[in-house]
Amino acid sequence: MSPNYINKSVDFWITKGENILFVEHEPIGSICNKRNTIASGVIKIYEGNDITFDSHRTLGVTKRKASITTGIIGANIYIRSGHYTIKNLLTHELGHAFGYTHIVADGHIMHPITGKMGDKFWIP
Repeated sequence: MSPNYINKSVDFWITKGENILFVEHEPIGSICNKRNTIASGVIKIYEGNDITFDSHRTLGVTKRKASITTGIIGANIYIRSGHYTIKNLLTHELGHAFGYTHIVADGHIMHPITGKMGDKFWIP
C-alpha cells in the first residue's frame, strides 16, 4: 500500500480530531508477524484474502479492541487483495478503528457502500 495513500487517510482523521502519534511504513516484525493479534496502541494494516471476509462484496474489515474508559486499545485493518487503492476505503476502515459505525448518508466517509462513500464526515 502506498505511503501517500496511508498518509492521506491518517491526515483525514487528524483533521477530525483523532490523535495519531506516528505512522511507520516499514513493518516491525515483532508486531506485524502476529497477524491475528491486536497489539496495544497500534493500528495494523494487512492485505486480506477471501477467507478474511464474510462476503465476496466486502472490500475491507476492521477488528478492534476498545475499553469503555480509555477508548481504542488497538485494531487490525484488512483490505481485500487488489482493492487497496479504492478511494476512501482505508480512510473508512480507519474510521472503524477509531470507533465510528456506518452512516447511511451519501457522501459520508462511513457510508457502508463504497460507491456512495465520500470525503465528508459529520456526527449525525
